[in-house]
Amino acid sequence: MGAQLGGGGRPVRPPFRRINDEELARRLERSADLVGAAIPHLHWAAALLRASEPAVYVVDGDGIVLYSVGTSRSMMETFGLLPGFDWSERAMGTNGAGTAIAANRPVAIVGPEHFASAFDDCTCTGAPIHAPDGTIIGAIDVSTSVAAGSPERLALVAHIAYTIERELQASWESRRREAEEAGRIQAEEAREQLARLQAVTAALARTSTAGESACVAIRAIGAILRAQGARAYLRTDDPRGLRLVASAGRHDGGSVRSGGRAQFPLRVGDARPRRGTGCGPTARAMLGIVAHDLRTPLSAIMLRAALLKRELASRVDEEKWRDGVRIIERAARHSNRLIADLLDVASIDARRLSILPAPHEVSDLVGDATETVRFDATGRSLSVHVEVPTDLPRVLADRDRVVQVLSNLLGNAHKFTPDGGAIGVRAAALDGEVGIHVRDSGVGIAAEHLPRIFDPYWTRPNNRQRGTGLGLAIARGIVQALADR
Repeated sequence: MGAQLGGGGRPVRPPFRRINDEELARRLERSADLVGAAIPHLHWAAALLRASEPAVYVVDGDGIVLYSVGTSRSMMETFGLLPGFDWSERAMGTNGAGTAIAANRPVAIVGPEHFASAFDDCTCTGAPIHAPDGTIIGAIDVSTSVAAGSPERLALVAHIAYTIERELQASWESRRREAEEAGRIQAEEAREQLARLQAVTAALARTSTAGESACVAIRAIGAILRAQGARAYLRTDDPRGLRLVASAGRHDGGSVRSGGRAQFPLRVGDARPRRGTGCGPTARAMLGIVAHDLRTPLSAIMLRAALLKRELASRVDEEKWRDGVRIIERAARHSNRLIADLLDVASIDARRLSILPAPHEVSDLVGDATETVRFDATGRSLSVHVEVPTDLPRVLADRDRVVQVLSNLLGNAHKFTPDGGAIGVRAAALDGEVGIHVRDSGVGIAAEHLPRIFDPYWTRPNNRQRGTGLGLAIARGIVQALADR
């Protein structure tokens, strides 16, 4: 393309276009590997050709400058060679980098062959850079004066582009092998863990007393922790001690006493076998196997999401990728909660739900439960009102289980309350106990449905809100287990 001159024979300045900083940051993030591989070669080429005052730069697959090396910033600014400028052939016409991408081959643009007469005294030599599948991911351009530059320099620039391609391919292949090896090791460990858990679950299914179950459990825990010995105790009618019901490894038998009171009097159930209300030992064992089988890939998903989040946090902001990681985490957490709910239902049915009572402030329990629903309600214009008197006594309860009950109730309130509505949580003293009430301004429950609201897996007919129907069943089971304490 011939030179273009303005009035009086002045060189025509090309119509430079520069993207904004936010868009540049996203492109730098996407092309971080390309830029990292290209930088050493750009500086080497600039040093090799320094006598001819070169401008050397790399662009992405769209022709946007990502990194450049030149004799002076003012010169680079004048000629639009700083990061962010668009050097695609569509935007700039014939030029080294843009034409190399458009033609998909190395090119040499000499003097007046440039789009604009402003570059009549330059030779620009460009070459595309490819991914292993042949896709163009960028290009490099070495610009020098006409006197110093020549088409013969094409071989040099093409070799630099080829070297960058090979280095990127080697780097990506190395990462792929590392990821495969890490995945293989993780899968092997997961299979071993699953096999151990399946064996333990099967053994538990064959037990009929708390003592037998405890014996199986401590042997499994001892093997996992590589402990020399382990013991399991049940609280007896004697408030001064605990009764040893199972042991494994090297130990001394006997009860545990301290100052006339047992330490950590954890009651996991009495020594008599108790009949469940619907889920037999075989079904519970199968549920345990399925739950652990599901949690194995979930653990891998959550681990990878955490690693991605940590990697993105240390690099240029890339909101699209961050949103993707957040979606992965939310889906994994939701699936993990579903598995936990299924296991809780089985434990409640077998009357083996673990309860660890300890003194707690009511305000702390309510605060933990309402924290998440407050955050979720902000985006939906829901108001959350909490009323907890400061003079309430401390309660003896399992903190995690009480928070679980309140979270289930608040989750239902959040789900069935329309935008602009209100959710209220109130605590009050009731004859030596403390009652916690949850109210909302949602659609409510029809009278004919009230007898079934605590049935596992039951949901209201024509319910547009998807759910498992386990939340209220679990809440009721936890409350009953707390009352039994």
